Amino acid sequence: EAAKLNEDMGAAIIDINCDISKQYGGYFYPHATHRNGVDADFQPMTRYGGAQTYVGASNYSRYYTQKFVYAMRATSYSIRVIYFNDSRVSYVRYASGHHNHLHMSIY
Repeated sequence: EAAKLNEDMGAAIIDINCDISKQYGGYFYPHATHRNGVDADFQPMTRYGGAQTYVGASNYSRYYTQKFVYAMRATSYSIRVIYFNDSRVSYVRYASGHHNHLHMSIY
């Protein structure tokens, strides 16, 4: 599924935001979670690749962001929740401060 997503997305870039957790766990400023490796942040997908974006920006791609969410749900991971503040993207929930990244938690 990831290869198919990459082929379809062309110039769109999947960028992990590097906020997962500390190597041995514990509080990871400024996150309320991200303590034990089951939470990760991802940049929303862009139209042109590379640049950071947010909901409503001219380079933000709702289409590719939705395809990314579908691809993540199709993996073998048991996804507990994906927080992201674009109400037009399916399978995400609103959470304050999540307009510029997707936060995914797995079981």
